[in-house]
Amino acid sequence: MRQFYRRFMYMPFVNLSFRSKLFMVFVLVTIIPMMLLVYFSYELTKTKLTEQIYINMTNSTAQITKNLENKLDSYEHISASIYLDNRLANYLTNEYQDDPSYLDVYNYIGNRIDTVMAAYPDFDSAFIYSDNPSLPKDNYYIRPITPEVQDTELFHKLQQSYGNIIHLSTPQTENGPAMFTLARLLNNNSNQYPYGMLVFQISESVIYSLMEKEAGGKDIFIINDKGMILSSADKQLINTSLPELLHQNLDETPSGRFDTTYQGVKALAVYNTLKNGWRTVSIFPYDSIIKDAKSLSQLIIKISLGFIGVALLLIYITASLFSNRIRTLIRMIRRIERGISTLLMRSKWAVMRSDSFTLHSNR
Repeated sequence: MRQFYRRFMYMPFVNLSFRSKLFMVFVLVTIIPMMLLVYFSYELTKTKLTEQIYINMTNSTAQITKNLENKLDSYEHISASIYLDNRLANYLTNEYQDDPSYLDVYNYIGNRIDTVMAAYPDFDSAFIYSDNPSLPKDNYYIRPITPEVQDTELFHKLQQSYGNIIHLSTPQTENGPAMFTLARLLNNNSNQYPYGMLVFQISESVIYSLMEKEAGGKDIFIINDKGMILSSADKQLINTSLPELLHQNLDETPSGRFDTTYQGVKALAVYNTLKNGWRTVSIFPYDSIIKDAKSLSQLIIKISLGFIGVALLLIYITASLFSNRIRTLIRMIRRIERGISTLLMRSKWAVMRSDSFTLHSNR
């Protein structure tokens, strides 16, 4: 080990010129620590940005959840007021003959629905499906329950709803925008004998508007308790499974975070659960976080490189000055050495000549 150190580290350093030695020392005490500082600042910045984004996502997701719950509560209240309307129930269950008495039904139901539509501009349309064969249908306020209606998902879900509200969504098509349907089976005081189906249709954009302002580079989804997407920025994703898009199932906890892959990119996901089992899921790609961290690190690197360049220039100038002085001193030493050598030689020759002369004189 000592031979390795001496051969490959100590001797190469000793054999360097003075200027090279100064540069190597500068690299060891300045450039390497600076690069370590940039690396650790990058990691710290990425961690801090991730935590800050997580906090912001948690707050925005909680706010979206609250706004959506308030919106759904208002829809539930208006549907409950119609559901509990005994006069409406009587109109829908009465037997009608060939007389104009059914016009009172249209006057009452029309005024009732028009009042709701005026109070809730979110509703695109509102109507009632009725299976009362004696009640004429106008296909506007009151619509018949045809075999085609009985084959729909709406009809089947309502038969198992026991008077509770159900929600359905349909994706955007060439014929119209994405829609959100809120429906309720009318069976107040007659659970075994429902007398109609109340339906409200709402543009999906009304639901998405609750989270549109909170997007800010994030992908936000509203999903039902089965994981099906009810609302998103991409309307073609409506009625698709979010767990299948993420290739993983969501946790059962009411709220939390997890790492996932969305559209081939690693991302941070935050979710919150509504009272009815729906969830608001916010997804933010890690690339955006790393991009911000890289921008800050690149700024630090540029500043560091500027200072390093100045330091290298100063090291070069300083080393040159020291080298010139040392070279001058070495030349002077060599001259002195040569002068001393010359004097010594001259003295030696003088002594030899003196001795030679004395020897000849004695003869």
